[in-house]
Amino acid sequence: MPARLGILFGLVVLLVPEILLAENSDAIVDADGNTSVDVIVELTDAGKGRERPTPGHPAYYVPICAGYNPGGQLAFWNRQPPTETKIIEELANNLAGQGYLVATHDHRPSLFLVVSWGYLAPRPSGTSAWQMYINGRVPRPMVMPLHAISNTAEMLALTGGSRSLNAWAETDHGAALDEAVLAAGVPRYYTKVVAVDYADWRRHQYTELWTARLSVPYWGCYLDEALPALFKTGAPMFGRDMSAPQMIKASVIPKGRVEVGTPVVKGDQ
Repeated sequence: MPARLGILFGLVVLLVPEILLAENSDAIVDADGNTSVDVIVELTDAGKGRERPTPGHPAYYVPICAGYNPGGQLAFWNRQPPTETKIIEELANNLAGQGYLVATHDHRPSLFLVVSWGYLAPRPSGTSAWQMYINGRVPRPMVMPLHAISNTAEMLALTGGSRSLNAWAETDHGAALDEAVLAAGVPRYYTKVVAVDYADWRRHQYTELWTARLSVPYWGCYLDEALPALFKTGAPMFGRDMSAPQMIKASVIPKGRVEVGTPVVKGDQ
């Protein structure tokens, strides 16, 4: 095989999985720049014993960036990810109205909010999984079925929460979890926020209070466009125990604006 042809063949093999998933029309931003944001927040037993903050009785937190996870995404298909400073700003702006404020010298913290962000995609369990697409055995939308994914627990925890695997084993698991399973079958941009008790940390104990997982389909937007929508959509649910994930429509691409100037009549040149 000629060298150039071999390189081309290698690129086709590498890109086929992503190309196939691109055909999922339900996982693409619509003409108005909207997509479905998957929101799931889960409280621990320790978190259920705490009152949720309000603007009148706020909780103060220290933000901690756990970092960006590229998740194996090809770099030339993405833009530069947001900086940690930008992430902290987006988090603070959207949480202020929910009663979560950044700690200061005058207001000591009661929480750490540990935030991570990035890209996560289903990994096929073998070559036969992709062969299912090639043979047309998987109907549209082209979503990887759970039995064909090697990282099922990771994907389903992102879209349905840590309790979703146990719930999925039940016969009557509800429509919300069905949606989470479909969402788990496509690549996603995400952010994860974990609330940790500050006082326990000072006593050398690690106590999680709640975990929020927010994600959108990868196709049709970039991570820097998706993250503001994730924080804005998910913030009202932070600190609330959700029995099932919610799919909430949100705009991830700012709408364009045309400014019309003052008309000027010009004579023939």
